[in-house]
Amino acid sequence: MAKMERASYQLILAKYKARGKGNVRLTQSSILLSQAIDINTKTYNFPILQSDNQTPAAAEEIRLNLNDEFVSYEVAYYVNYKSQSEVTPNFKANNYLTFAPTGASAQNNVINSAWDSKMTIDINGVKRLENWDMLKHKCNPRTQFQDFTAGFPLSTTPSICMLNDGCVTMQPMITFTGAKKNEITISLNDNVKSIPVFTLQTKTEKIDYTASSLVLIFRGMLGQNAAKFQ
Repeated sequence: MAKMERASYQLILAKYKARGKGNVRLTQSSILLSQAIDINTKTYNFPILQSDNQTPAAAEEIRLNLNDEFVSYEVAYYVNYKSQSEVTPNFKANNYLTFAPTGASAQNNVINSAWDSKMTIDINGVKRLENWDMLKHKCNPRTQFQDFTAGFPLSTTPSICMLNDGCVTMQPMITFTGAKKNEITISLNDNVKSIPVFTLQTKTEKIDYTASSLVLIFRGMLGQNAAKFQ
C-alpha cells in the first residue's frame, strides 16, 4: 500500500474506532458512476446507491451497497468514448479519455464542455464539496489519438495512465454512506452541443469512438456493514 493510502487507512480506521466500530472490515475499493451525455442539459446527477432504482445502473457502474460506507481519498473524471468495430459491430468497449480527441472534424472539440464544469457533493442536505472545478482532471497526453486522416503511418492510440491521469486527491476525505442521502452533481457551464464520433483506422478495419457518457471514479476504503442507520 502506497504512503498516501496507508496514511488515509490509519485516519479512516481511527474514525471508526471513535465511533465504536474499530472492528470494521476496511478494504481498498472503487466506486464508478456513469451518466449518459445529454445535449439538452448542463446538469448531471450521479446516483451512488445500488438501491436507486429510479436511475438504473449502467453495466460498467460500481455503486455502493445500502449497508456499507465508502471513504474516498481521490476522484477521477473522464469522458467515455464507447468504441465499436466496423468489422465486428457487436463488440463494444469503454474507453475513458482525459481530453477531447481532434481529427478531421472540429466537432470533437464540443466535448471540452465536459471539463468546463464543477462538481458539488451534498450529503443529507450538507454540502461536503462545493464548486470543485473539473478542469483539474483534464490531461492532454503526449501521444494522443490520431484519426483516419493520418493515412500512413496509421492512427495511434493515446498514452493514458488510468492510475494517475485525470485523478486528483481529495482533502478532506468524503464519506458516502448507505444510511444517508448522497447527491453528486456536475454542472457544465455550457451543454455539449452534439455527440462527437471519432474514427480510428487500422490496417484491417475502422473503429468508431462515440462520446457516450461522463464518468466519475472514486477510490478509497470500503467499510462493509458500516452504515449507521438512526
